[in-house]
Amino acid sequence: MGVKEKVTDIAHSYGAHVARIFAAWYPERMAALMLIEPSSEHDVDIMRLLNLELSEKQIAQVKLDDMKGGMSNQYLDFWSKHPLPDYPKISDIPVTVTASIEKYDNPPFLY
Repeated sequence: MGVKEKVTDIAHSYGAHVARIFAAWYPERMAALMLIEPSSEHDVDIMRLLNLELSEKQIAQVKLDDMKGGMSNQYLDFWSKHPLPDYPKISDIPVTVTASIEKYDNPPFLY
């Protein structure tokens, strides 16, 4: 590796999951963490709590749409098949999280 100093890990979406695990496992290598629109291991669970029947249909449709475009939605597939416990705790380092929030009166899609 060759990197001697602590690093600041900047991660987006599913990469935030990876960054949080890395920070927990290797605290001696971390200076700070910045998570941009981070995904959560609870996204699919939250959808199911809101409306189980609708969420299952929408999760399946997202996967179908992605496959039509030549992509696989590994994120949804992973979380829907492998629910995980909460993340391990990270050390006392600076953490910045940025996320956008948009409220819909009648959301067309749970996700």
